[in-house]
Amino acid sequence: VKPGNIFVTSEGKAKLMGFGIAKSSEGQSMGLTGVGFTIGTPEYMSPEQIKAEGDLDFHTDMYSLGCVLHEMVTGQLPFDETAPILLMQKHMDEDPTPANQINPDVSQSCVDIIYAMMAKDVASRPETWALLVEAIETVQAGGTVEAAPAGDSGQPQGGGGKKGKFGCGSMLGFAACFAVCTG
Repeated sequence: VKPGNIFVTSEGKAKLMGFGIAKSSEGQSMGLTGVGFTIGTPEYMSPEQIKAEGDLDFHTDMYSLGCVLHEMVTGQLPFDETAPILLMQKHMDEDPTPANQINPDVSQSCVDIIYAMMAKDVASRPETWALLVEAIETVQAGGTVEAAPAGDSGQPQGGGGKKGKFGCGSMLGFAACFAVCTG
């Protein structure tokens, strides 16, 4: 998932295009990867995709979408690095600057959702698209969500901040739409 693969129809519906790396409906790999060979756009690759750890699932897309959402609310990629290998290393080892430190209009709950989506450990990301949508809908309704538990990534815990002001409504609406359409 990257911005270039997301199209918005004239009705305002987000559509995902360009499935260059995909699995068949039976879950079979298309055979596009191999040992020491990484496919993807480094700016949006999940740690497990970079490490080529086993079969990838929707959590990889969730991480990539978190990168897109970070970029949407800040105007910046989560990690700034020109060398692809160093950029991939940052995805594996570093946390992005919290979006509300770059754009103060972004609520802490929105930051918490992005951090949950971009957790380094797959097990620390929302277990399902439905849980992610539920958190997004809570924030859109003016509530707050608790941050994902801090895992190996050292991402902050908490929530709160700007209660009742989500500061990223269009972005969260898009994420909810994407999650429902791909879940």
